[in-house]
Amino acid sequence: MRLWADRGCRIVHFVLYGLLAMGPIAGLVTLFAGGDRLSFFGLGSILSPWVKDKAFAHSAKEIQEMLANALVILAIFHASAALVHHFYFKDRTLKRMLRDVFDAES
Repeated sequence: MRLWADRGCRIVHFVLYGLLAMGPIAGLVTLFAGGDRLSFFGLGSILSPWVKDKAFAHSAKEIQEMLANALVILAIFHASAALVHHFYFKDRTLKRMLRDVFDAES
């Protein structure tokens, strides 16, 4: 794989994992900023550590939506890149990613 493609792959993976981690954290901040409790399947709940602030809750919700949209866009880009490697470059990138699926067919 070319050096720029390898670096791009590593950056995309790093950003994907970062977005996966930041999404739930932003969701908790949004929930608590609205003054809501965090419920655990009816077994208990955690009270909001902050006073209800509508402006902050709105800002936190906007940030959470932006993170979610970025995650979806980057995931689509990532899947498209895997398909380009498989059908255009005809290399083993997709087969390497889905090793168990392709080994079962052989």
